[in-house]
Amino acid sequence: MAYRLEEFTGMILKKLKGMAEMRLNSTVTHAVITIPPEFNKYQRDLMVEAARLADLNVLKLVDEPTAISMAYRLGTTYCDGEGEKVDCRYIIYEDDGRFSHLSLYHAGADGDGVLGTIVDDQENIPIESFWASLLEQLSLTKSEPTTVEQQNKRILELVGRLLLTSNKERKDIDGLIIITPAQNQTSSVQQILETHLPNSKLIKAYDDFTPDQAVVCGASLLADLMLGPRVEPYFTDVTLLSLGIELKNGSFLRIIPRDYVTPLRKSVVLNVAADHYYIVPFRIFEGERELANRNHVLGEVELSSEWLGEEVQEKWIDEVEKTGKVEIELAFAFDTNEVLELAVKKGGESMVMFRRPVMGKQWRWRDMGDIVKEAERARGEDVRALYEGNIVGMGEIEFKGGVN
Repeated sequence: MAYRLEEFTGMILKKLKGMAEMRLNSTVTHAVITIPPEFNKYQRDLMVEAARLADLNVLKLVDEPTAISMAYRLGTTYCDGEGEKVDCRYIIYEDDGRFSHLSLYHAGADGDGVLGTIVDDQENIPIESFWASLLEQLSLTKSEPTTVEQQNKRILELVGRLLLTSNKERKDIDGLIIITPAQNQTSSVQQILETHLPNSKLIKAYDDFTPDQAVVCGASLLADLMLGPRVEPYFTDVTLLSLGIELKNGSFLRIIPRDYVTPLRKSVVLNVAADHYYIVPFRIFEGERELANRNHVLGEVELSSEWLGEEVQEKWIDEVEKTGKVEIELAFAFDTNEVLELAVKKGGESMVMFRRPVMGKQWRWRDMGDIVKEAERARGEDVRALYEGNIVGMGEIEFKGGVN
């Protein structure tokens, strides 16, 4: 018995629908379906009809590069790495094990979208049809593997074609997203593209996505947005690592612990050794080690009493003359874009001293797991070093009040 293309695809969707319903223990009625970017109107209509045959209401057909952009939160990701630029153009390199797909994606205030897409068709395989590509995967014919030199040359040829069709130049590319089945392949492609596109910055995933995982994650995020607000949040942003400062004894004072829902604000009261004008600089860290200097340094802050009003300056000087210390409140604010803002408060006045993105989701989940595991393994050693007094912090800072 012969099936039409939409019937064949509908059977696949119906099977997936049943698997999802069994997993969720509820009825699935809506779907966001990802499609290759080269799909024409006829192919899109066939996919919608296939979904109808599977008893699914299509909320949206989304091309794969757009789904990947959702997974990587493009439009809110800082492509300059400095917390300034989010209006960016990205090359998305995706290798599903058979073909390489390169897309140029623009994310910014004036709209998001795919500017161009190139599919590696060097073997002249007719892949303009999704179904032809699907059937080709069942073929037992295996082509000869390409050499590293051939692959590198081919990648640069594809980039050149992509820029030409998109009417862009190498200097216009701000970011790179590279998704391949293997880590060594990702590293190789990254080296080639970063050398060829010197203005670009690699955007790391929240996880080591495979191509399929990136597409599914992006489509899921889009579906969640389209279904409207929920009683309970489905996707929640949290602090992935603790944020804090270094104390006098070298310990790490966590002001914002890991796994707290953002945005949030926390403050702490400190005693800081000071003279009439300056306090000792102190460092801001991100990490999980008990020893501050074993964590990732985000920056340093130094406060002068001259930056505050006259009344506060007088109080500052009076405290220093009496105790050699000054009491300050340190306020941390962390937003959903992973930007940490630090303000020093004294006598009713407040001054922002630090504002910078943290590493946060730029760490891969594998790296994040290693950071947490290392901290757990080293906790005993760190605590022993602090107890024995072998560590001296950068600043004369003492913890006075609880974190609020």
